Amino acid sequence: MEYEHKIILGVVLVILILFIFARANNELYNDMLTGMWVSDPEWAERADLDGMLLYVGQNESWFGDSRKCYLILHADNRVIVSKQIEMNVSSGTILVPMKSLSCSVEIRDLDEDDTEKLDGIQDEDDNIPFEDIMPRYLTLELGISSAKLILTGNDESGEEIQYAKLFKDAAATDVSRNRREEAMD
Repeated sequence: MEYEHKIILGVVLVILILFIFARANNELYNDMLTGMWVSDPEWAERADLDGMLLYVGQNESWFGDSRKCYLILHADNRVIVSKQIEMNVSSGTILVPMKSLSCSVEIRDLDEDDTEKLDGIQDEDDNIPFEDIMPRYLTLELGISSAKLILTGNDESGEEIQYAKLFKDAAATDVSRNRREEAMD
């Protein structure tokens, strides 16, 4: 085999190995991000909330990372926000596993044009626009070893604010995964 062919074969092999690592790492982060997230009690108290729940769905897209999500905020023993949202996560290619991943997210309110709400959860008086809750463009920090998700962004004055500090609810995530698998069978 000629020297040039060996170099080409070596380059192709390195690219293949990098592709395999990137795919495995992306699957790890996808698995970690998907599921039920609950607010940190101390953070919720500082935010004048009883709590926040965020369900992050599977990445359904071949190109990019677009996820259907559901956000619930509750305070004073009632649901104050119940929103279907879509998160577009721009994490890029991850070649080396890391303890945490930081990336940009764009959130779109799927309830904006939806006039039909779930009975008993939200009436029209409680329909708070998403922009009044948090900005559309945020930074997401996902802690793999800590099972922590933090959303930060800038308010109207440009000050950086932590809009959510959530921890993974493993039990609720397992239940949702089992139901998804049963529905697929």
